Amino acid sequence: MTLAVRDKMNDAENEFVARREKVKSHFARADASFIRAAELHNMTYCDRAGPSIGRALRRKDNVEGGVFLELNEHWTKTNQEDPAVIFAHMARHIPNKTGFPVYVLSHTYFTGSLSQLTDPMLEAFLEQACIAVLSITVDEVVRKGKRHDDFTEKQKEQSSQPSV
Repeated sequence: MTLAVRDKMNDAENEFVARREKVKSHFARADASFIRAAELHNMTYCDRAGPSIGRALRRKDNVEGGVFLELNEHWTKTNQEDPAVIFAHMARHIPNKTGFPVYVLSHTYFTGSLSQLTDPMLEAFLEQACIAVLSITVDEVVRKGKRHDDFTEKQKEQSSQPSV
C-alpha cells in the first residue's frame, strides 16, 4: 500500500469518526435531564453510542424496559446539524429461552428534529415516560403488547403494498 493510499484511507476514517462524533454531540444537552431523572426514579442512565446513538434510562428490576431518546434513522443518514430523533418508552418480555415469542409494549412521545424538542418538553416527557414505564408489569406487556408475529405480519403487509 502506498503512502498516498494510506493517507486517503486515514482521511476517510477521520472524516467518518468526526461525522459520528458531531451527531453524538447533539445529545449532550439532554444529559443533565436524563441523569436527574435516573436518580429521581431509581433507573440506570445509559449513553447510547452503538448504532443507536442517544440516551436511555433502564429499569433496574425484572421487567426489561426503559425510556429512550435516540436517532430516528441511522446516524450516517441523519441530518448532522439537526438530527431526527424519537423519544419513547418501551418494555419487552421474552418468556422462553428460545427467544420467541417476544412481546413489546411501547409508547412514543415525540418524533421530529432534536432542535424541536425543547428542554421543558424533554423534562415533561421524561417525567411522564419514567412513571409510565415503571408501572408496566410483565403481565401487562403480554396482555397489551404486540407479539413479534404482529411485527412480521405488518412488515409483510407493507412490503406487499405498492410504494408511492
